[in-house]
Amino acid sequence: MTAATVEVREVSLRDGLQDLPHVLSTEVKQQMLRLLHDGGLRRLEVTSMVPASLLPQFGDAEALLGDAGTLPAVHRAAFTPNARGVERALAAGVEEVALAVGATDALNEANFRAGIATVLQRIEQAVAVARDGGCAVSITVGGAFGCPFEGPVDPQAVREVARRVAALGPDLLMLGDTTGMADPALVGATASAVVDGLDAQAVGVHLHGGLRAVPGVVAAADAGVASVDSSMNGLGGCPFVPSAPGNTPTVAVVAALEDAGHATGLDVARLRDADDRIAALLAAATDEPEAVA
Repeated sequence: MTAATVEVREVSLRDGLQDLPHVLSTEVKQQMLRLLHDGGLRRLEVTSMVPASLLPQFGDAEALLGDAGTLPAVHRAAFTPNARGVERALAAGVEEVALAVGATDALNEANFRAGIATVLQRIEQAVAVARDGGCAVSITVGGAFGCPFEGPVDPQAVREVARRVAALGPDLLMLGDTTGMADPALVGATASAVVDGLDAQAVGVHLHGGLRAVPGVVAAADAGVASVDSSMNGLGGCPFVPSAPGNTPTVAVVAALEDAGHATGLDVARLRDADDRIAALLAAATDEPEAVA
């Protein structure tokens, strides 16, 4: 497939921070937010509307979304587990709500305490609330390249879940690799099958596995995805999946995409400077070694 523009969505403020052992102050997150903006990133997953009792890291969700809204040209997304979360996000003025469903029942039970059918029903209700509020919607199919509880996932099963998600009308459908199990060939083949089957909708990928997952990002771009998720410093993980690896590092992702002929509109040198400053900020905030992708 001809190389084309690929949008890079930065998820470090949400997916990157959710698995940290320390709750960062709002001030530190605000500094991080500005460093992301300084790096040229504009499509930001800012926070999560999961209750703070479950994920204390996001007890300041509304405050951080409000702060992000003061930065020029930022498109703010918030992860929302259900319709109630969407209502909170809409009240905070977001441009996008992000929802998720697992590709297997086991993964859905671990994350949402329900099977696929029930989770999809909840998502349908949440999408309706988002549309009433004039908000964009993205939906991620997690475990699309392998389930941490059930092992390899049949690509046909992934395509079927993707078809059911697409019927809900999201603006973007993401294929997520929760555990870093996917190799580039599997990512490319699955992404190509979903892109070809859903030619009326934008498809993207959210891969885990640090630097070793970057070739999979390029394979997905070659297959025609419109969007990829990444995280500064490769920060990330999943608190509901033991030993889940980090995200693909933003600097490496952008460099690899540009080298492969996919325009991102981002400057690698500018991103690298922001990446270094974020690593130092987080190291100082947690008194731990700087994050390594």
